[in-house]
Amino acid sequence: MTQILGVGTNNDCLEIVRKYKNIEREEHDRFREIAKKGDGGTYSLKYGEHNRDKNRYLDVLPYDYNRVKIDADGYINASYIELGSSRYVATQGPISSTVSDFWKMCDYVCKKRIVIVMLTPLIEKQREKCCKYWSCQNFSIVDSVTGCRAIQLDFISQRYDDRGHFKVTKWKMYKPDRPAEVKDVFHFYYDKWEDFSRPSSYEHVIELSQQVAKVRDAQEPVIVHCSAGVGRTGTFIAIDHLLNSMKETTEVEECADHVDPVEDVVRLLRKQRMLMVQRPQQYQFVYDTIRKYSETNGA
Repeated sequence: MTQILGVGTNNDCLEIVRKYKNIEREEHDRFREIAKKGDGGTYSLKYGEHNRDKNRYLDVLPYDYNRVKIDADGYINASYIELGSSRYVATQGPISSTVSDFWKMCDYVCKKRIVIVMLTPLIEKQREKCCKYWSCQNFSIVDSVTGCRAIQLDFISQRYDDRGHFKVTKWKMYKPDRPAEVKDVFHFYYDKWEDFSRPSSYEHVIELSQQVAKVRDAQEPVIVHCSAGVGRTGTFIAIDHLLNSMKETTEVEECADHVDPVEDVVRLLRKQRMLMVQRPQQYQFVYDTIRKYSETNGA
């Protein structure tokens, strides 16, 4: 696997940079299509542009074709992501006016169990990166339209992982009018990853992926967000998918004659949500993490 990924030498690093630049050029072509065709192109951003007040950043919007819809056609800045058998929802960190939308989305896209991975601190460099949308006690979500209590979350537990890298909180979630229909909610909170950068340790992200794998339902998407829902979000999704593929062995074997599975995954991510794996150092981190895992586990 290490040889396939092409890491370890200066020439390999230069090749990784070249591949990343090619992925960026392809995305620039998509942006030109958007500018030329407006809301009539394949990568239309119409709904994001028409809901400016629901976007944390006006230059990070979901493509219309795979955006998550709530309340029939309601807007939220979130995208369905599919990578082989791996399913995710990549979304922005909620702002105060979209907390209700966020929880309604979680309830809508996950039928049995909700797993949320949060990859940003609430405040970074004196700027809000995400609104605190949860509580470490029982709390309710009020529908922003009707003003009625729409969702109830009953606190179960909170703990740090064994090495203290991230926090795991669990609730039971149900609708007040259907209290027997209960869903487990797992919230993984990793706040040691600075925006536009890579984590200080591979082990943190590998451990996070492994802990998520223990509770996720194979039929349900994992909901992942940072602040904009593209850089750290895309990097984690790429790593998580590749690690799971290596465990299953079949997808890795299929990649054996392929040019580069990391490049393929990031290219596919960019087609489903703009700017995924937003910086060259994040792209390099995907390679480095997979190499580290391969060396440690003999993959």
